[in-house]
Amino acid sequence: MNSDSSSLALPDVICIQSQVIRGCVGNSIAQPALTRYGHDVLAVPTCVLSHTPEGQDIYGGELPDTWFAGFLTDISDRGLNGGLRAVVTGFLGTPAKAAVLKPWLTRCITSAGRHGSGAG
Repeated sequence: MNSDSSSLALPDVICIQSQVIRGCVGNSIAQPALTRYGHDVLAVPTCVLSHTPEGQDIYGGELPDTWFAGFLTDISDRGLNGGLRAVVTGFLGTPAKAAVLKPWLTRCITSAGRHGSGAG
C-alpha cells in the first residue's frame, strides 16, 4: 500500500472522452499531460479503440451507455467529484451519453457551488 498522502487527494479534473491503446488522442494524451502539470485526473472512457484512424482496421468501439452511466454514478457515490475544478470532454459517441452526462454535470456544479469548491 502506498503511504504517500497525495494518493488520497480528490481528483481535480475529470476527462470524459475516447481512449486509444496506441496513439495520442482523447484520454490517452489528456490524462498524462494534465498529470504532468500537477493535476489529479480521472479518465472516463466513452470508447476504447486500438489506435487512431490511419487507413488500417480499427478494433474496439464505443462502451455501452450503461457502463458510462455506471462510471459516473460510481464517481459520485465515492465522493470523487468533491474537489473538481474542471471537467474536460471530448468524443462522447452517442446522444445517449450526452443525455447521461448533462444531469451528472449539473449535480456536480450545484454541489460545488453549495460547498464553495470549484474554479469559481
